[in-house]
Amino acid sequence: IQNTLNVSLKNVRSDYNYVARVVYDEANAKLVTHQMISYRLYPSNNGYEPIKVGFRISDLNKCSIVRVCNRNGDRKEFTESNLNFEETEIGGQKVKMGKVELKEYNDIEPYLKVEIEITEEGFDHWIPIQFQALQPTDGLRFSIDIPEGYSVKRPETFGQGVKFHMDTLNSGREFVISCNQWLNEGAGLFVVVSKDPA
Repeated sequence: IQNTLNVSLKNVRSDYNYVARVVYDEANAKLVTHQMISYRLYPSNNGYEPIKVGFRISDLNKCSIVRVCNRNGDRKEFTESNLNFEETEIGGQKVKMGKVELKEYNDIEPYLKVEIEITEEGFDHWIPIQFQALQPTDGLRFSIDIPEGYSVKRPETFGQGVKFHMDTLNSGREFVISCNQWLNEGAGLFVVVSKDPA
């Protein structure tokens, strides 16, 4: 009963889908990920909380767009210029945090479809990729498109009582982690994509 009451006070996501394409940026001599995140968002008893987007401060790191669609297919787009990014510090790292207010959808939309496009940089021959549920999430598919000559190292998942499945597809060029269960806050995963030994 307590868990049900707790969930009713939080926004909940379902069908969380993360697709990342890892590429080597020749101009900057480092790996970068181009990410597309999509999910369905349900309000709490108090309505919708803002969508928050954050990343480490860097010339290459950016959120290019956030799209919010209602059940009728109407869509609003928020670009970097109107996400109201502010610089802050989390865990000793300087980050940029932006948000999209959703109050206008309270009491009229039973759910929203959210899409977020982000680019993040790594290092010269490796890049860490991670996900941590910051709100209750029902189901996850996490897919990474890996360039030739690179592979996933040290994939790790965490979450109490949760089963994750790991699959390597397309002759090793795609790595997928999926979970078909309920993920509480704090559950997540971590992988490193790095260059294969010569």
